[in-house]
Amino acid sequence: MTRCAGLLLLLAALHAPAAERGRALLIAEAKYQHWPPLVSNQDVARVKAALSHDYDVDVMPNPTGSQIRERLQQLAKELEQTPDRRLLIYYAGHGETIDNVGYIVPSDAPSKGAEAFARTAIPMHWILGWALQLNARQVMFVFDSCFSGSVLELQRGAMPASAPLDREKPVRAFLTSGSANQSVPDNSVFVEHFMAGITKEADANHDCVITGNELAEYITKNFQRSRQQPQYGKNTYPPFSINADFVVIPKLEGCTAGAAVATTPVSTLTADDVLWQAAKESKNPRDVLDYIAHHLDGAHIADARKRLQELPPERSADDYYRDAMKAKSRREWNPVVVDLNAAIALRPENVGDVLVSGNIPDAYKPHYWLARALAKLGKCDAAQKVADQTSGPNISSSDREEMRKEIAACVSAQN
Repeated sequence: MTRCAGLLLLLAALHAPAAERGRALLIAEAKYQHWPPLVSNQDVARVKAALSHDYDVDVMPNPTGSQIRERLQQLAKELEQTPDRRLLIYYAGHGETIDNVGYIVPSDAPSKGAEAFARTAIPMHWILGWALQLNARQVMFVFDSCFSGSVLELQRGAMPASAPLDREKPVRAFLTSGSANQSVPDNSVFVEHFMAGITKEADANHDCVITGNELAEYITKNFQRSRQQPQYGKNTYPPFSINADFVVIPKLEGCTAGAAVATTPVSTLTADDVLWQAAKESKNPRDVLDYIAHHLDGAHIADARKRLQELPPERSADDYYRDAMKAKSRREWNPVVVDLNAAIALRPENVGDVLVSGNIPDAYKPHYWLARALAKLGKCDAAQKVADQTSGPNISSSDREEMRKEIAACVSAQN
């Protein structure tokens, strides 16, 4: 027997003195109105005990969808007052995937086929949007659920194990217990390895600190002979860095550092080299496309375009543009940025915005919408750079005025 139950661990850690305690919110979905009951409360109790040494822990038992959303929004506001505290959010409950969209299933969610399911359950793109706008330098997600693969399809990028890592750079990392088509057993093996990892076993270099990359490497190795294959990836859209890492456990209890500390060789690789090294070894065109979309002026852009031509195409520029416009209508600006970068990358011959073939009802203006979306996300300099490069027959004087206003509002909000 298997279950579509999930563990969502969101670790948002801002660089702060190791002695400062973090905050943790644990969400335990065990008693459902329309779904089978779970033992998530038992998992949460174990996680709370393991984290209590380093975190001030609060627990939400069996919250509804609206209660989860309201609490996360409240946390975002609270972080504006105390941005230097590490934040950990842990979700234990059902997960579901519909049309390649992953959902966490709150206690009041109707059955999967019900019309109201998508309105009550919480889609992963909502959680991702919340995390990307969160006033936290470093964020990590850990999922133990049957919708695991769907989130990594949105956040591409991998990190070579030998690459140098920085514990202070911004990062959005994702660790899942398996791909979208794999099931999670009722008695989760993943959570057993997770608990072992954060209490001692993942400390690969014996420095008495558990980092996100160490935890991911430890868990992945323990599943090498299993049909269930954990996956690890990072969002690489600036300012988030694939060669960043963060502290999960700042100091293991009873540990003496230096017993067998591994020496990390000094590397001459640049961040661009590291990103390309990860992309070129992938057989997934999305990974290569992600490098192109985010590094149009990168040193390896010519090789990346050649590699993309060697891989079977997944989607067209038109497809990405349509998805971006749908996300725009929902005011989900980060997906807008990612999909527009992909659309532009697939049409490198288009210096400006030009009309394209395909069933797109409006003029094709990826650079125009990209500049506005970046401004909405507070990335003022990047928005201005895109606006300066925007040209073509579809860009009117009123379009340029709209970009100017959005960027001016962005700059004003940061002053």
